[in-house]
Amino acid sequence: MLRNTFFAQNQSAGSKTITFRDGEEVEAEDLATDSVDASELPVDLLRTGNKLIARSPIAGAGIHDISVTITPNQLTINKNSWQGRSEEKEHFYLQECHWGNLSRTVDLPKPIDPDRTRASLNNGILTIIMPLASTSHTKIIQIQDDSR
Repeated sequence: MLRNTFFAQNQSAGSKTITFRDGEEVEAEDLATDSVDASELPVDLLRTGNKLIARSPIAGAGIHDISVTITPNQLTINKNSWQGRSEEKEHFYLQECHWGNLSRTVDLPKPIDPDRTRASLNNGILTIIMPLASTSHTKIIQIQDDSR
């Protein structure tokens, strides 16, 4: 069930508490107006069979704009691209798109094999297929006779 996250209509100005329609109150962090170097990429992470799959929409970027760094326990995606600075004579009525750098680091729920991980970009969707690491294997150990 999705939570109704619309703010209550009687929210006081400057309040440090967010009140939801369901009556729950949550402490709000100060909203900063400073720009940041990179915004966070949305990522879907799922498991199917013996692999983890990460998907992220990265519209307008080519494979040379994206870097993927992987360890057995962590995935990092970076998109470096044009900042989209507008000319001073342009006037935006609405600006919701982020045209600069995007980044995301995700802790993986299971160890994966970085050497067998593959990434592809198709129609603006980055897909990373990460085979799970084989964590257990059987080894037969010979017993030595130390009684002699």
